[in-house]
Amino acid sequence: MNAPATSTSFSVCMSIILVYLCPLSRSLAQIFFSSNSLTGLLFFVAFALYDLDMALMVILGALAAIFSSKVTDGEKNSIALGMHGFCGALVGAAAFASLGFGEVSALISVIGGIATIPVAKAIGLLFNLPGLRHFNLPCLTAPFCTVSGVMLIATTKPHQGQAPIGPVNEQFIGYSLHAVLSGISEVVLVDSALAGGIILAGLFIAQWKMGLAALLGAAFESIASILLRETGTPSYLGLTGCSGVLVAIALGTVFIAGKWIPWLVTLGALFLLLPVSSLVELLGIPAYTWPFVLTTWLSLVIVSFVPGVSRTEEQPVA
Repeated sequence: MNAPATSTSFSVCMSIILVYLCPLSRSLAQIFFSSNSLTGLLFFVAFALYDLDMALMVILGALAAIFSSKVTDGEKNSIALGMHGFCGALVGAAAFASLGFGEVSALISVIGGIATIPVAKAIGLLFNLPGLRHFNLPCLTAPFCTVSGVMLIATTKPHQGQAPIGPVNEQFIGYSLHAVLSGISEVVLVDSALAGGIILAGLFIAQWKMGLAALLGAAFESIASILLRETGTPSYLGLTGCSGVLVAIALGTVFIAGKWIPWLVTLGALFLLLPVSSLVELLGIPAYTWPFVLTTWLSLVIVSFVPGVSRTEEQPVA
């Protein structure tokens, strides 16, 4: 007698999973400007290998953001591409990094994930004002930085999560390689060369230029960090290689048109990132990816006045 009801419940559950599975995977990929589902799956593997509890918080935050965008009548195609879930995923990662795994961090992941959608809409409205409309500035990860900064700025000493898989053997892979790969993983608030390697593989799968840009950005910032900083900055604040990775991907592969010009703009932006990062650090707030956001915005404003530099025709809404 219960068989039909059980079958119906199973069908409903499977439908819900399928509706959210693709946007969820692509939401993880969109952290690095990709909409490749396989890339997103590899990013989840990187989270899970580093700390499964963290992976659960990331999924919780992303699902909350996706649900929020659906409720507020988000554009279906952009939802399917994961453009409304990646900031929620990062909120979940930040909640775990600050509070560890528990009811409070889960609640912050859900509430914060939901909040990223109206915050993104507010930023979009701001950038659509007459004085700013010409620059066509994207929100990037500003909603994540804003929400996590507000919700987590008063938290206690951050929880570091479990150690990366296996100790780092500097004689085998070299300090530089470890610094570069860790810089890539720090984009998602993970300090692990293994996770960085998996993420880098996902980026090359999405597009070889993205993988190359990630290596360029991480290498530049790692070298600059070694030369300019006496002590390391906590990876959960995102002040080492992660902002360089995102700046290089954004300007080298996403927003600037051309064959060589995007890479020239990227190099200039990476140098601009140094004082921007220092300024953000002086503010004494959780920096997260603010250096990347501010540097990319400034770069896009600057290049709008440079002859011969043009934007790509299709701009991501994220």
